[in-house]
Amino acid sequence: MTNVAQAQPKNRTQDLQQQLHDLQENIADLKARAEGHLDHGRTKDAMDLLARVATLRQHAQEVEADLSANAAPSFPSRRMSEAVTR
Repeated sequence: MTNVAQAQPKNRTQDLQQQLHDLQENIADLKARAEGHLDHGRTKDAMDLLARVATLRQHAQEVEADLSANAAPSFPSRRMSEAVTR
């Protein structure tokens, strides 16, 4: 029997890893598009995309911090461990 409280951190970790992966893909895509705009002389469009890249990078840093915090071992509260042993 799996304790639901113990299963949640793993799911949370997987969710955060997927979010980070998606953000990294979006950042790479936007950077490539910005380079394409620069190649065609569309500086304003490129700058708009790079501003979005900066926002996504900030969000990625927040997700990485959450992921690091989530990876730290957490011990169930005494009340929870008592409930599991009953």
